[in-house]
Amino acid sequence: MKINLHLIKEKRKSLGFTINQMSEFLGLSDSSQYWKREKGHYNFKVDELSALSEKLNIPFNDLFCLIQFLKRKLNKKNRRCLR
Repeated sequence: MKINLHLIKEKRKSLGFTINQMSEFLGLSDSSQYWKREKGHYNFKVDELSALSEKLNIPFNDLFCLIQFLKRKLNKKNRRCLR
């Protein structure tokens, strides 16, 4: 399963949270660690996803792009899940 990073980023921005605030919320040592996760360079841990779900008001299951969903709705140009 793929994490819907686009949804996480857009929801964070719409709620007005900075990368630094999210990094602090997740207990990461610096904001670059959060940025790398949000960009897909590193994976979010399960406990981080659970915390993001609550903080960003996103149902936990919506954080994931199901394979069937990917086949239908994946933007081929930039490879992100669309909502």
